Amino acid sequence: MFLRLTAFILGIHVLAAAADTPRIDIEATCRASVKAVVEAMGDQTAVTMENCLTQQKAALAQMDKDWAKYPAADRTECIHPKQYSPSYVEWLTCLEIRRDVRNLTKQ
Repeated sequence: MFLRLTAFILGIHVLAAAADTPRIDIEATCRASVKAVVEAMGDQTAVTMENCLTQQKAALAQMDKDWAKYPAADRTECIHPKQYSPSYVEWLTCLEIRRDVRNLTKQ
């Protein structure tokens, strides 16, 4: 009985952890993004840290809202928190494209 209870509790913990959008350091992502744009385009760009953070926070909020609706296969394909410069905007775009393609193929 104790082993079953322990397995059940561990299972719930794993499910709860898997039910959340992965967290990344958006400040580091935005710093790298702004730096790359300035190096490529010069200092005259409209790219700012504030704009980047706003976009990342909006994408994260949307992902948090819809996380349970994303199929596991789409999450596996789109979400890569350990890659260079992970981005909620890129992840959300990937998830939305996969959803839209799936919907188009149903028509």
